[in-house]
Amino acid sequence: MKPLLPVLSCLVVPEIFFTLLIATRPSFILRLLGSLALVYTTYYVAATYTTGDVARDWAIGSALGTQPFSAVILLWLTDPMKEFRYTSDPKPTPLGEKRSLGSRLYKALCILLNLRFVGLNVQLRHIPQAFQGTRSQFIQSRIFRILQCLLLIDLGQSFIYTHAEFFLQGTSAFPSGLHGHILHFVCQLSWVACAYAGLKLLYTITSLTCVSIGSPLLAGSPEQWPDMFGSWSDAYTVRRTWGRVWHQSLSRYCSTLGKVAALSSGGCPGSFFSSQIQVWVAFTISGIIHSFGDLMIGPQFTGRSIPFFLMNAAAITFEDSIFAVTRKMGLAGQTRISRVIGYTWVLMWFNYSLPTFYTWTLEAGLGKDEMLPFSLVRLLVPQRVKH
Repeated sequence: MKPLLPVLSCLVVPEIFFTLLIATRPSFILRLLGSLALVYTTYYVAATYTTGDVARDWAIGSALGTQPFSAVILLWLTDPMKEFRYTSDPKPTPLGEKRSLGSRLYKALCILLNLRFVGLNVQLRHIPQAFQGTRSQFIQSRIFRILQCLLLIDLGQSFIYTHAEFFLQGTSAFPSGLHGHILHFVCQLSWVACAYAGLKLLYTITSLTCVSIGSPLLAGSPEQWPDMFGSWSDAYTVRRTWGRVWHQSLSRYCSTLGKVAALSSGGCPGSFFSSQIQVWVAFTISGIIHSFGDLMIGPQFTGRSIPFFLMNAAAITFEDSIFAVTRKMGLAGQTRISRVIGYTWVLMWFNYSLPTFYTWTLEAGLGKDEMLPFSLVRLLVPQRVKH
């Protein structure tokens, strides 16, 4: 049995250490030693400790898995104190230019926490448009969104809680035939709803808190909190689903290193070869990051997330190949029918591939712990089966 995770020493201290490395930009040897220390700490914490909850282990382990890649980008490929600027400044200057150590430490911490580089000259592409409205309108909209997320989580959890078949997915005991296919689809929908609404809820609560306080030191402006997820209307290809609809919290690692790999391999920017190098590197990195979550759940599960991400890289390569052929045939361009075909393809693809991502976690007990302390849905709707 793993010991409980000591948050201060295993999560807070490494973050402070990383912040110090970014702010001070020490010599090559010290940066190398610091980077190795971060990598070792990431592995050690994920392999040694638990939070006592499978879902939290998976989430924290995956978050820890970003640390080595973040170190590569922020300590080796860029110098944030010299190269990063806030575009909203009247006269944008490097973050560390003529600033005290305390100011540089604050800026470095902001960079670490700003996963999408919002407001910087290196802001990631395809981030949803910034909120247009007053602070009070932002607060009202976020309160309403929190209620939406709570309801969506409650609906998803209520289905899981009242259908023991959910935990039979991937086994011979799961129902077969048409009933089994429909049930399988609804099980996946419930799981996605909980994951989607859970991530959105945490982000919304954080943004609501910061904007309500209104301090510039805490990203208190509504414009600094664009939506975490894009519009589902963009999900008519697998590439767009990942690149525009789903959250972009990992894009600064996956996209940045994918582009570096493409350039290093001699790929011409914009070419099919360059595009595929970026796709495969990005999804491989995402798989590795999630593998730290697998490891934190248990060493026997390490790497179980990787096949799902490689499958999606293959799906995007397939899509891109089809589009390349249709363009040569003069069939390029979107129509209502092509959109419908696209939505159908994406739905079928994730219905096929998603089980490889989460059904193995059912063995570890994921999904059995309630996400909410109460259920309004189960209070109003009679329960069928209790697992």
